[in-house]
Amino acid sequence: MRISFATDFSVNHLSPALSELLEDFPDITVNMVLNNRYVELISEGFDMAVRIDELEDSSLRVCKLTETTQRMIASPGYFEKYGRPEKNRRFKRSQATALFEPKQ
Repeated sequence: MRISFATDFSVNHLSPALSELLEDFPDITVNMVLNNRYVELISEGFDMAVRIDELEDSSLRVCKLTETTQRMIASPGYFEKYGRPEKNRRFKRSQATALFEPKQ
């Protein structure tokens, strides 16, 4: 099974669950690809992808794994220069890093 995972979230939260799955089903082989870009499932040979975002392509099947919170933290100077984005995704990659934490 070839799965594309969002890097930060997967390393911190899905790796332990995947380890348990592989212990319970030793005949399954998982190729875990960590990246933060949207992959083309069919053309890139993925069986599935795990992402943290709103689903844009309604032809895909989705399964909610968990709730997360996203925090936007910046200095006053950043907000003065760039304004306050309505959503974290409006940050340019070179300007900010988004961190995700599971809801407790």
